[in-house]
Amino acid sequence: MPAFTRLRAFLRSLTPLLVLSAPWSGAAAQGPPPEVREAVDAVVRFLDGGAEIDVDAFARDRLTADYRASFTDVEALRHHLATLREAGAGHTGSVSVEAEDDGLRLILEGEIQMLLALAPGTALLSRLELVAVTGDDPGGDVRSVVDGHMRALEDLARSDPAARQAFASDHLDPALVRALGAEELERLLSEVRRLAATASGVTADVAPDGYRLGFRGTGADADVLFNVSDAPPYAITELRLAAPPDRGGADTPPVTWATLEERLDALTEGGFAGVVLAVRDGEPVLHRGFGAARAEAGRPNGTATVFGIGSIPIDFTRAAVLLLVQDGLLSLDDTLADLFPQVPADKRAITVAQLLDGTSGLPNFHHTADDDDRDLTWIDREEAEGRILGMELLFAPGTSRAPSHSAFGLLAAAVERRSGRTYPDFVRERLFGPAGMTRTGFYGDDGGLDPDEFAAGYGGDQVGEHNIPPEWGPTSWLVMGSGGMWSTPADMALWFDAMRSGRILRGDALARYMDRGPALGASDRGFLFVHAWTQGDTSIFLAGNAGTESPDVQAFVRGLLQLVGARPIT
Repeated sequence: MPAFTRLRAFLRSLTPLLVLSAPWSGAAAQGPPPEVREAVDAVVRFLDGGAEIDVDAFARDRLTADYRASFTDVEALRHHLATLREAGAGHTGSVSVEAEDDGLRLILEGEIQMLLALAPGTALLSRLELVAVTGDDPGGDVRSVVDGHMRALEDLARSDPAARQAFASDHLDPALVRALGAEELERLLSEVRRLAATASGVTADVAPDGYRLGFRGTGADADVLFNVSDAPPYAITELRLAAPPDRGGADTPPVTWATLEERLDALTEGGFAGVVLAVRDGEPVLHRGFGAARAEAGRPNGTATVFGIGSIPIDFTRAAVLLLVQDGLLSLDDTLADLFPQVPADKRAITVAQLLDGTSGLPNFHHTADDDDRDLTWIDREEAEGRILGMELLFAPGTSRAPSHSAFGLLAAAVERRSGRTYPDFVRERLFGPAGMTRTGFYGDDGGLDPDEFAAGYGGDQVGEHNIPPEWGPTSWLVMGSGGMWSTPADMALWFDAMRSGRILRGDALARYMDRGPALGASDRGFLFVHAWTQGDTSIFLAGNAGTESPDVQAFVRGLLQLVGARPIT
């Protein structure tokens, strides 16, 4: 891209500030050269011209060849210009222009700001970029913008090169794009795509030097670090990959049965809050609350306190599917073509077994950028089925392995289609009832419990007056089958007792269910739930509602797995 410093002498001749109306008013007695007027007028007409002004024609007639060539392809350039038009349309009633060292700042109605520069002596644009959105635009809220950046980074899991270029146009500061160059940018975004596609868990938090998105799981154990500009539109000004920070515990003695409670007390002093139930050889060793369930009300966690459980409901969906197989209503060899109408050709042969074991090739999630919340935005089953079946596969089914919450969404839909009951009704009646579970339910429903019996989540997004599951609306099919539920360590202990005893599953179905490792569920609202067990009667259940992302708590969780002889969470 041409160096803008060559324009400095030229730009110093401009009037510092011109307040204009659109279309352009008559010539001022003193003002910018004609080519500047022509260029600004052309930009304003383009922004407000809608379909009457063709994007390709504007690019051909108004942009320098070097500027056009700085985009990876024509589609990327079209997307960039369409983004500018979307931001500026309807805001051209008042236009002002300020001269800067390396170009012009175009200000539309005091809210939308764009930087442009001209090739010397011409009206051709060598730069045209959106740099700020203020006023009532939601982009002015840095928290919501950062959340959007994080969602978009996760969504790279199902991206192609064109989508990655669109990500660059929508989320990266143009200076960062130029500094990285096309080849390095594609390498970096492709690696983020790989991490997002293979992660079984994602954490998001504020890092010392910006923001951190952590990808964890088989083939994914890295952090994406980024920072944003100090002013709207808060574009990403720095983006890099890094190894996870020291998660603590390197010099800490291992967790033992004798020190279990002492270690939890120390974690509580450091900000942890939750409930732990530990059973050794069939005998309870510890069942106790730690820290506050509701800090502002001075209400402590107790053994009956209810917590959000993140993605732990995947266990219930797995059991529901195997129960239908046991009942003869479903087969592990059934394909998506057998279960759903109008399945695209690339997904028709995906089997129930592949959905269960992570080899379907389906992406991890099916929320979109238009969803206000990746978990809570309401969509129904039909919408979820359409989204999931319409997504691009990460790999050919059966050729690789990657976690997919969306696969369990399809399995929950299959439970409804083959059982003739809603998924919540099925798991309540066929699973929770036989297990004796009375403190497990779905978002938006208190299950007849007093709201004060629910722990508030401290961390992440705060939704509702107290940030408790009954305040989050009915469980959306964004997460049905893989999330959207609440429970207690005691109820989950009842669940595993029922599963191990053969009261629900038997024979091959039970063996398939029990052939798995520990599980971890986390939510965007500050909750953590971990369960780990052996094939015998030793198990640990941990629910947390505060301090759950601290390195010391993460190290403690690893120590719990070692204590019960469970394999690491992946």
